[in-house]
Amino acid sequence: MNFRAVLDGTWKDAMEGEPLFASNWKLLKLHGSSNWLVPYMGMHFQTLEYQSTVPNSDEVFLYWHSSLPYATHKNRWTGGYVPTTYCYYPPNIPGEYFKEAQLAPDPGHVFVRFTPKFLAAFEEGDSRGVPSSPVLITPVRQKKYDAYRSTVQSTWDQAVKALEEASRVVIAGYSFPPTDARPLDLIRSLLGARGRELTIEIVSPGATDIGKRIGDDYLGKSKELKLHDMKLEEYVDRLLGLAPSLMRQAVAEDDEVRQWLDRIYAAYKLQGGGNQVQ
Repeated sequence: MNFRAVLDGTWKDAMEGEPLFASNWKLLKLHGSSNWLVPYMGMHFQTLEYQSTVPNSDEVFLYWHSSLPYATHKNRWTGGYVPTTYCYYPPNIPGEYFKEAQLAPDPGHVFVRFTPKFLAAFEEGDSRGVPSSPVLITPVRQKKYDAYRSTVQSTWDQAVKALEEASRVVIAGYSFPPTDARPLDLIRSLLGARGRELTIEIVSPGATDIGKRIGDDYLGKSKELKLHDMKLEEYVDRLLGLAPSLMRQAVAEDDEVRQWLDRIYAAYKLQGGGNQVQ
């Protein structure tokens, strides 16, 4: 089973397909995913508190490969997947990722396991482990950001740091619903602190309405505001026409981009490419 534990916003184990060179480019996914798994969260029958089945566990596990059969709730795996696609997440996280003390019953209690057998087209494998559930932080006012502080909070902290260093922020396909208070607070705080240093672009049908939800007073603090009332595909098509000039500007301003372009050119030459890239 292809699991990786996430601690402090970094991978505990290296994934296959590691990059061939270092890069500071990042993808920060702030709202979780159906393939981010944690021990099952449920209601305690006596205290009525929402809690994890594994006490003191705030790790998040990534299930990242499903082209081959894997343990599922019976008859859920149907086949035909490709890597990094998910029809249904595994029902259990392997117990090897937890300390023995985390999985032991309380004094005076025992665990009893019973698995009814159902007809299946093939053997689906042993699904022993810790019952799992996905981490999905939906756009509502009450969110449990602190439930998995080592991962979720760390990711948000990295996002804040990245925005503090950015000169251009493109908001694409996100409408800032009023119930999603934390992203609104984040962008408003950013604009209040260093709006005059930022170019803000909003890309979405109804971009004007999104701007109003953020607040004209906040967006008015920005160095430049661009509203693109269009789908992301249209915006990307527009950027394609500007790609040569944007690339020249990026190469002039960023050594990492220049190094990346040099590697592409070297690979192109090895394949018998012609004229030098200008």
